[in-house]
Amino acid sequence: VNNRAYLRMKDNLDKYKGRYVVFAHGKFIGAYSSLEEVGRALKAIKPRPRHAIVLKVGYDHKVERDLEWWGGSIELKTA
Repeated sequence: VNNRAYLRMKDNLDKYKGRYVVFAHGKFIGAYSSLEEVGRALKAIKPRPRHAIVLKVGYDHKVERDLEWWGGSIELKTA
């Protein structure tokens, strides 16, 4: 659900360059200047989301290894 929300908005994220954008419960939650703000925003959502997408717009870093997240693999995609 969050992936679909991100894909719907992906081409319009340039206006948030340098900010963290958050998707949860299948919708765009907002754009934030810091990860601390992201954390506060996520904690304020009721019911609290079990999954969210957080990305910093305009910053892609190529990682040359496999990543693990809470026991599951994640795949890197260009933001």
